[in-house]
Amino acid sequence: MFTTQLNTLRCLFAFVLMLMGLHAAPSFAQTRGDPAQGMWVSTERTRGGLGMVYTVLADGTVVEDFGAVVDFAWSEQDSHWTIKTDGPEMQIILAADGKTITMRQAQAPDQTSFRAGPVSAERSLIGLWRFQHGSGAPATMVFAQRGQGVLLVQMKQRRGTMQRADDGVLTITLDSGQDRTLTGRLQGEILELSWGSKTMRFKRLVMR
Repeated sequence: MFTTQLNTLRCLFAFVLMLMGLHAAPSFAQTRGDPAQGMWVSTERTRGGLGMVYTVLADGTVVEDFGAVVDFAWSEQDSHWTIKTDGPEMQIILAADGKTITMRQAQAPDQTSFRAGPVSAERSLIGLWRFQHGSGAPATMVFAQRGQGVLLVQMKQRRGTMQRADDGVLTITLDSGQDRTLTGRLQGEILELSWGSKTMRFKRLVMR
């Protein structure tokens, strides 16, 4: 059943959000530090839409999320924002106090959601918004700069640490019962990670 939901996730994206509602988490702040710090989403997905998101924190902690990953584009129009995916277009209206958003879609009732984290000084959707997917899995919407957005429905999460050698090679060690080690390099806004015979490319989600 979960596999079926993942395969139809793109088409049902806007409608699912209307039903579930969103709750904001504190914005992900990219501070000055290691160039690898930030959020990275895999550029390649399985046929079922599965992919990976890596988050590198300022203290070197790495969070690996695996699950259904859906890209979306968002833009600001007058006093509201618009989300575009393979499904119906949705409007998101941010209240004047920055604490609530209203999601509006044709032929569907309005859905109001509340911000759980601190209100940004700027009227902006940029940051992380969490909710529970219909499958019961935790889900996160990421609004990034340049109109980029990603929806992640999490199936598995691992944590680990990152180290950088003098030659620029990154080493990520994940605790998954047995430690798994990945090596990688940064190439501009692209992060390449390898383990065993596999190599994956990740694009940066720019939050600031």
